[in-house]
Order: sequence, then structure tokens, then C-alpha cells
Amino acid sequence: MIRNLLKNALRHTPEGVEPPTIDSLLTEQNWEVSVTNGGQCIPAEHLSHLTEPFYRADKARQRETGGYGLGLYLCQVIAQAHGGSLSISSEKRKGTSVTVIFPRRDRD
Repeated sequence: MIRNLLKNALRHTPEGVEPPTIDSLLTEQNWEVSVTNGGQCIPAEHLSHLTEPFYRADKARQRETGGYGLGLYLCQVIAQAHGGSLSISSEKRKGTSVTVIFPRRDRD
């Protein structure tokens, strides 16, 4: 899942821009992982659809600009299978961030 998020971030980061970052935060309740790029801003109308199977914000659906539209969907399925969630935010001049939150479980 993290590999897919990082590949997406790298694909959508233009040359000359800071490379993507991976941040991790462990709290008493959750483990939060965020992958952020300084690349293209995703228009707000697409954000809620990006985790739908086969959805691509690129209307041309050119192979050079992305995959089949399954990566973020599968990442969300993985997060949910572990009781977690996935969220996406995108702002001009700040880039796009995908955050996955997993609940911590006590080991018996």
C-alpha cells in the first residue's frame, strides 16, 4: 500500500519540485502514515471519487499519466480491512497528501 502511494506521488511530482515525503505518527490510539508530494493539485471535485474503482481524474486516461484507476481503491480496501481509513487532500502550491490511519490494537 505504501509503495503504491509513493509511486503515485513520484509519478505526479514534476522535475524541479521537492521529492515526496513519507510521514509516520504513532499515538496511543492510531498509526498514521502520510505520503505527500509537491506536485499537481487535484481539483476538489475529483477528491471524493479517487478511491472509486477505475476512476481517474485525467479525462484523457492516457497510460503515461497513470495506471488503471485501481491503486487508491485498493489502498482504501487494505486500510479498511485493518479497521482503518484513507483520506486525500490537495491544495495549490502545497500538493497532494494521502493519509492512512490504522487503529492500534493491544496485543494479548
